Amino acid sequence: MLTIYKENASRERFKDTPFRKLFSVEWSAPVSRETSAPVNETLPENAVILPIYNGEVSARWVSDLTLPEGVLVRGSSNLLEIRIVEGAKVERPIVIYNLTDSQDKAIQIDFDIVLTVEKNAESSILLVEAGNGQYLNLGRMNVDIAEGADVQFIRAGLNDDKGSSLFNFTAEQAKESKVHYMSYQTRGDLTRSDINLHMNGEDAYSELNILNIAEGREHISHIVNMDHRVPNCESNQQVKNILKDRAESIFDAQIHVYQDAQKINADQMTRSLILNDGARALTIPRLLIYADDVRCTHGATVGFIEPEHMFYLRSRGIPEAEAKTILIRAYAAEVLETISNESIREWLQHRLDQDIETLA
Repeated sequence: MLTIYKENASRERFKDTPFRKLFSVEWSAPVSRETSAPVNETLPENAVILPIYNGEVSARWVSDLTLPEGVLVRGSSNLLEIRIVEGAKVERPIVIYNLTDSQDKAIQIDFDIVLTVEKNAESSILLVEAGNGQYLNLGRMNVDIAEGADVQFIRAGLNDDKGSSLFNFTAEQAKESKVHYMSYQTRGDLTRSDINLHMNGEDAYSELNILNIAEGREHISHIVNMDHRVPNCESNQQVKNILKDRAESIFDAQIHVYQDAQKINADQMTRSLILNDGARALTIPRLLIYADDVRCTHGATVGFIEPEHMFYLRSRGIPEAEAKTILIRAYAAEVLETISNESIREWLQHRLDQDIETLA
């Protein structure tokens, strides 16, 4: 999979991602693979845990007795398959816990996830990426969403400072289906997500919410293809960046309205909070519109913490570091409120509190 990025590194929509730092490393296959579930994180309450360790998915980690009704899971080597059966309303969050342990060696991990959500089914899926040492995660996820289905997918990147991740997500939506994609990225050397949301049936809805928190020389890219292939569909994209030091974020998002795909409503908005002069936020909106009865908007803002807001809090006896933390959290919390699953939302809110402590 890394070969694909090498072949396209100089092309548009690839050239702004600093792949060179990955291509210069001699990546090895992982040495060990666990035979017991390697979960060492506090995860959302009442969740169904599906662990992946160094790319390995083992059936012994999954018991049919622990799965909610309407959920089928199969694991084989580097492939995890999940099916939500027709009409199932799965209230418990399904957590895919992907842990990579390099054991003092630069390793490369490849894994695939296939999610099938059948007609009128509903579910919330959380993918957690975590690890130790220097590693490169190459993940692919393909999602098939049937008529009337509603799925919320949250990806939380909690990688090691030396860990990198290249993730490709593709969703195919039938009519009247809904996809809510939320990306929470913090830590990690280089992170890139290629997100492809294809609305193939009328009255489909796609929502993309992104919260990036980066410091040092961390790099986070999101490359989005939002395809409106048929009439009467709607999409909404919201991105918020919090950047410090020499950190960099890229949001390159394309809204593609196909010929005869009339009555489309598509919005895209990016906001970046820069904590010092060295950080960089790059927003590249792209509109390909081949129908005339549509509404497509995009916008971007970049700014610093407002001195008036700091003064207001300081004048009430709040120390500077605490005041800055309050303002950063208030800025970021809006994105997390889009998560409908309460267990996942509360877990990420606790993660946010931890991640912004070092930013003040």
